[in-house]
Amino acid sequence: MDQAVVKRVVEELRSVLVGRYVGKVYQLTTVSFAIDLGLRGEFLFISVDPASPRLYLIHRRTKDLEKQSVPLNTFGQMMRAKLGGAYVLNISKDPLDRIVRVTFRIDSHFRKLAIQLTGRTADIFLLDELNRIEAILREPGQTRINERYQPPPRPSKESNSPLQIGPGPASPQLDKHFAALDAARVFDTKAKTLRSKLTKAIRQQQTLTAHLRDDLAGHGELGSCLGDEAAQLLVAAEGLPDVGDHGLWGEEGNSGVGIAGLLGVQEGADRGGQLFCVLVGIHVLERAGSRSARVKNWTLSQGESANCCHVGDR
Repeated sequence: MDQAVVKRVVEELRSVLVGRYVGKVYQLTTVSFAIDLGLRGEFLFISVDPASPRLYLIHRRTKDLEKQSVPLNTFGQMMRAKLGGAYVLNISKDPLDRIVRVTFRIDSHFRKLAIQLTGRTADIFLLDELNRIEAILREPGQTRINERYQPPPRPSKESNSPLQIGPGPASPQLDKHFAALDAARVFDTKAKTLRSKLTKAIRQQQTLTAHLRDDLAGHGELGSCLGDEAAQLLVAAEGLPDVGDHGLWGEEGNSGVGIAGLLGVQEGADRGGQLFCVLVGIHVLERAGSRSARVKNWTLSQGESANCCHVGDR
């Protein structure tokens, strides 16, 4: 969010939130909150994620927020304690920076939230009426408690790709825009995890196949004698179920019976029966490896088609 967008959001929030009372505070992530200010179905959303800090109204069902929320951290508890029952007195933006100040009044006391939408230094500060810091959300160490709030140094230049929003209320447009970015990030994360698991599974299958081929070579003349009969056995093995997570030989600790059990080859069977298992094992692993490779290639193609913007200019 560049300065022009922040200015539009502040004007929108000021027109609808001044005079509203603070209700329940929902913590959605470690760096984001939704605050109930008495607007039916709408909540003030604040996120100071350095990758995409943001501030606007969101339209959500209360039960959806309750399902998504996590327990309040120390900052959230302090904000609830200090701002509960207060009403919004004013909302303003610092003239030369992306810092929004929300002023509250409760009885004869004043409190402020200083919301820094400033990239790497994005943060939320709870201030008393003398602008002294009472709580900080992200800053490590919390060494500035009770000191007067000072904004972070301004960047040398603004983001090169400012958001483009059309006429009308800014909040619905921003909510839609950032929801799409969040969905792309979630997909990228899941695809990366899946690719990693598939790569590991393929390597394991390749290793097992190599070991089975070594076992086959170790049978010497017996392996050569099977010839065409071995090929027919591999064709017959097409109907066997996948090995999955079970051991090839039904090792202790694995559920299932493994290849040997499926073929009725008991411990101590002759070398011909053991060789049969080796041949079928190679075949099953190669089929499973082929499928895993196809799934991996699909996730790679899907990941390349998802574009995601990342903001972090300070």
